[in-house]
Formats: sequence, C-alpha cells, structure tokens
Amino acid sequence: MNSKWETLGITNDFIFGAVMQMHDNALHLIQAILPDLNIKSYKFLNTPKDVKVKYDQRGVRFDVFVEDDNGRVYDIEMQVTNQESFGRITNP
Repeated sequence: MNSKWETLGITNDFIFGAVMQMHDNALHLIQAILPDLNIKSYKFLNTPKDVKVKYDQRGVRFDVFVEDDNGRVYDIEMQVTNQESFGRITNP
C-alpha cells in the first residue's frame, strides 16, 4: 500500500522544495521545462520571499530565480490553479 506522500507530484510544496534543493536535478528540470530560455544558473530560496512594493499592495512570493545565457533573470513560481489573467498581470 502506498503512503500518501508517494502519490504527491512536483506541484506539492514539499516535493517542489525537495527537488529544487538538488542542484543538478533542479537545473535539468528547469532546462527541460523552459528550453528556449537557455538557463545556465538558478537560485532556490529555501524560504520563499514575500515582497510588497507598497504598503497597500498584495505581495509577490519568489520561489526560484534563474538566469539565462544573456544575463536575464526570471522568477519561477509553481502555479497549481488555472489563472487565465495571470499572463496579463505579468506582461501588461
């Protein structure tokens, strides 16, 4: 009989964190998911960073920072719900 944790996937916060802490595996996973970005390095934040730009705005939570071969930096987040307007929020 499988334990509950054995049925969890990468979208589970604990599993995502465990995978992102394994540098080589995490880098290969990120490169496989985003092959067009030519990701060369990444930094996993053990404790996600909550950032508020202004006191009255909702915060932004950073999980993984990656850098491509052109020096561009990206923030990668795990999204488990369908948010159709999310792209419009990040790319006005």
